Amino acid sequence: MTLPLLAQETISLPLKNLVDPSAPGEKIEERGKGGVIDRAISNVVQPTITVYLPAKDKANGTGIVICPGGGYQHLAIDKEGHDIARWLNSIGIAAVVLKYRLPGSMRGSSQGDIHEVADRIHVALEDAEAAMRLMRANESKWNLKPGAIGMMGFSAGGHLAAMMGMVAPPDSRPDFLVLGYPAIPASLNVTSAMPRTFLVAADDDTTVNPAYVTPVSNGTQYIWSGSTTDIRALQKSAGTDRIASAWYAQPGFTIDLPFTDQNSHQVAIYAMDWDSSGPRAEIVDVLDTNNNVLDTHTLSSFVSGTYLVWNITGHVRIRVTSVNATSVNTNAVINGIFFR
Repeated sequence: MTLPLLAQETISLPLKNLVDPSAPGEKIEERGKGGVIDRAISNVVQPTITVYLPAKDKANGTGIVICPGGGYQHLAIDKEGHDIARWLNSIGIAAVVLKYRLPGSMRGSSQGDIHEVADRIHVALEDAEAAMRLMRANESKWNLKPGAIGMMGFSAGGHLAAMMGMVAPPDSRPDFLVLGYPAIPASLNVTSAMPRTFLVAADDDTTVNPAYVTPVSNGTQYIWSGSTTDIRALQKSAGTDRIASAWYAQPGFTIDLPFTDQNSHQVAIYAMDWDSSGPRAEIVDVLDTNNNVLDTHTLSSFVSGTYLVWNITGHVRIRVTSVNATSVNTNAVINGIFFR
């Protein structure tokens, strides 16, 4: 059971511009069940940090700014924020949970060069920079060591932390990064100034990939909505809500499927034109290792979502190509892949 919130202090972060009084107020949705606290916060107007300090006899001088995820549409403030902070305290690490302003979605957060991406998420970056500066300003008060203040982020929060490592000025750049299942920018700017980075992902999680195949795609991952009740979106493995996400690229991308056994497996892909962009039309080909086309389908008018199913043995690639990428500037998309 998640423990109740017992933070020591919550501090408001400075804003460059006055808050628009007509802006929607902050919204908090409780999603937890069975006594577990799992709040989703959206419409953040006033960014804050909530400070968690370890017991003095446990403190090791390390500090971490935690950036919860939520597809830049909401913040999973408990399971990717306060719960993590309490665990860090238990091992002697000081933590602050960053409640940052939201760009609105992950749209465009992986497109363009690193500075274009930074412009699209600038409000979140401003808040993350302010949190880092505030934590450094309190090094003495919070018993932190210089050079030992990092940033940890999950999902979209991992994207924000990764961006901080690449574009933040020296006074607010983290000393290290911990990126949990992050949405990594497609364009990277990794230089000698990039902090040490620990990347966490569950490659061997059998609820995601079966033992006999690990899909590899050169498409970019994107989340339209991290939490929705729209039945077109895919049901999450835990919880009652759904997620609308995709691999995408323009004009197209591939999904490599190197099956390691000799059995025939049923493979299904799910395609859904979530935002009716264009609207989309795309060609889905199944290729062998010599790029011979084994099967092909043209998808159009798939706003409601559609499945394609094959029985596959051996090593194949699925190629997805936008039909109207040039005329209406749309990406090819695939929203899910399933094995049996």
